[in-house]
Amino acid sequence: MFGSMIDQSTLKNALDQQIRLILENSLLDRAGELNSLLAYQMGMDGESGSESARGKRLRPLLLLYCTHAVGGRWEEAISSAAAVEMLHNFSLIHDDIQDKSELRRGRPTVWVKWGMAQAINAGDALLGMSQLALLQDAEKRPQEIAFRLFDLFNRTLVKLTIGQYFDLAFEKSEAFSVDAYDDMVAGKTGALLAACFEMGSILGGAGSDQISSMAEAGRAVGRAFQIQDDWLGIWGIESQTGKSALSDLLERKKTYPVIRGIAAGGEFAGLWRKPGKIDYAYAIQLSESLIRDGIKDETEYAYQKEFERVLRLLQEPGIPKERIQPLVDLIQSILHRMK
Repeated sequence: MFGSMIDQSTLKNALDQQIRLILENSLLDRAGELNSLLAYQMGMDGESGSESARGKRLRPLLLLYCTHAVGGRWEEAISSAAAVEMLHNFSLIHDDIQDKSELRRGRPTVWVKWGMAQAINAGDALLGMSQLALLQDAEKRPQEIAFRLFDLFNRTLVKLTIGQYFDLAFEKSEAFSVDAYDDMVAGKTGALLAACFEMGSILGGAGSDQISSMAEAGRAVGRAFQIQDDWLGIWGIESQTGKSALSDLLERKKTYPVIRGIAAGGEFAGLWRKPGKIDYAYAIQLSESLIRDGIKDETEYAYQKEFERVLRLLQEPGIPKERIQPLVDLIQSILHRMK
């Protein structure tokens, strides 16, 4: 029986070791610079690699904490945790190309350093490796469980691409609403987070009711996380977020604050509808008008209420407090994040 407390640094170290092992075992010596490219994306490229370059590792941590919460051993889910982190990074590489984002985690994005063609190839490699990583855990399970894991993992992949489709289409559409936003978030952000909760619960041996409750909590985390990310995309501190301040306004992204600001019909709505490219000075005007219209506070309240819903959902599965507390602590740390 493992104790109720799990040191996060222990999980991250085990995860990093597993990712390194998968990268080393999947590539040939003659793969050349592809090795460096993938290590760079995963934040494991020697001197320039760092904890900030590796990102928060949020998704694999959620999976491991869910496995622990329902009574399982996190050690037996470490390859699946690596799989979701590699799948996440596959999506980030492709998103950065599609969004023409030049910074990721405070460093130039893969496509900026190596070009779009090699970046696409690297993303594809991570997708394949994520499947191989999942196989390491699945092949140790009964056939029914293994099939369920692969089915969930690949359905999640499809949902991710659907969410990205909505996100890209959203930017060209003049008709948008919070409902349309929620459809996009359910795929782009919520799908993988929900899968982490569900996969972790399956790997931990949970019953069907617990798995359903945990998956619903994961979907709620996805919505809360995305609304919070949209808040940070306008009012976050550049040195902490790793991307340009006001970046979402400069790119005319239809994020939660923008949608709510347009719906409010106040000062922001009038400024937003003016045609032309948004420069930094105009983005500051837009940001300040959102504050005066009360949208900054409304957005913060929205994601805080969603996080409160997550914590209520986590009380439903009947999991002992001492086992679920590490998961609760992680979610509460997300609520107070600034990047």
